[in-house]
Amino acid sequence: MGSGLKRDYLSSSALKSFAKSPNHYISYVTGKRETTPAMLFGSAFHCWILEPKEFPKRYSVSPKVDRRTKAGKAVWDAFVEGSKDMDVLTQQDMGLILELHASIREHAPAQKLIQECTEYELMIDGEIAGVNFRGIADGLNPNYILDLKTCQDASPEAFQRTAFQSFYHEQAVAYQLLFGVQKFYWIAIEKNAPYNVAVYQQSQDAYLKAKHRLESLIRQWDAWDGKPQSYGNEIFMLNLPKWAQ
Repeated sequence: MGSGLKRDYLSSSALKSFAKSPNHYISYVTGKRETTPAMLFGSAFHCWILEPKEFPKRYSVSPKVDRRTKAGKAVWDAFVEGSKDMDVLTQQDMGLILELHASIREHAPAQKLIQECTEYELMIDGEIAGVNFRGIADGLNPNYILDLKTCQDASPEAFQRTAFQSFYHEQAVAYQLLFGVQKFYWIAIEKNAPYNVAVYQQSQDAYLKAKHRLESLIRQWDAWDGKPQSYGNEIFMLNLPKWAQ
């Protein structure tokens, strides 16, 4: 384990960081990750769609009251008391969750894929290329895995670019290997009006190329001694980008 900065298992997020540089991996596993409003919203949205019975146990929505008045202060104090150990959403957040849910219900393929899952938010520990690997599937069916993604642009061209740049394909391969299924779907939904929904299935060509990269990165991580390392110690020759030539 070298300097001890390597964990004894990998996840897609950790490997994505390592793909940038070993130092990015070290920052990922040792840094404190505070929950941002965007992360809170994403978790709440997933819970509302995939585990609706769990939602009232985990989340509360702040009331819109005038806390300067006696009645408003009483309502607020009661809310605070009843929301201990829960994540609090704003009225605006909850309204957006309901808008997104309505769009998903109107998209037949997306709704069908969600309804036909037999497990939701299922964690698994397994092994890929001889290395311990952990993952959590948003939705699992005996024949496929489902991943729910909120985004700014769910159009085919934009989501194709996002998936390539954001390690989606490698994560999809990892989960297919861990859970032993052959199909992976993404439900992409835009967070801005008109809240368009699109469903994408990973192609066989994308699977094979992402599998090659995934296993190559895992082997590189496994061989790494755990010591801090940047992009390299050599001097790089800087050319113009391909699009500028």
